[in-house]
Amino acid sequence: MKITGESLNKLRLQNQECDVTIQIGQRTFMVHRLVLIAQIDFFKATLTSDVKEENESLIILDPEIIDPDVFEEILNYIYTSKIKITKQNAGQICAAARLLLEDDLIEKVDNFLQTNIDEEELIS
Repeated sequence: MKITGESLNKLRLQNQECDVTIQIGQRTFMVHRLVLIAQIDFFKATLTSDVKEENESLIILDPEIIDPDVFEEILNYIYTSKIKITKQNAGQICAAARLLLEDDLIEKVDNFLQTNIDEEELIS
C-alpha cells in the first residue's frame, strides 16, 4: 500500500491514528503530529519545542485570529496539497498562512489574487 496525502487525510477524517487535537473556539480538529511537523513550520516549532512536553496533544488557537472554517481548508491543504481559494476567503487564508509561517500557501494566495482581482476591486 502506498502512503499518500490523500490516504493520510482519509485517516484524519475518520479520526484514525490521530495524536494531536487542535481546538479553535468550540471546534476541534484531530490531526497527525508527524504531518503537522513535516508540513508547517509553526507546528514544527510548537510540537518540538523544548518548552513543551513531548507528549502534549492539545493545541489551542484563538478563533479571533484564525477562523475554524479557514483552518479546515488549510488542514485539507496540509494533507492533500489542494485548497479552494476564492475571492471571499483569500484574505483569511493568507492571514492564517502568515500566522502558520506557510510560505507556499501565501504564494498560492498571492498568485490567485494577481490573476483574479481587478484593480477596480482593490480600490473599492
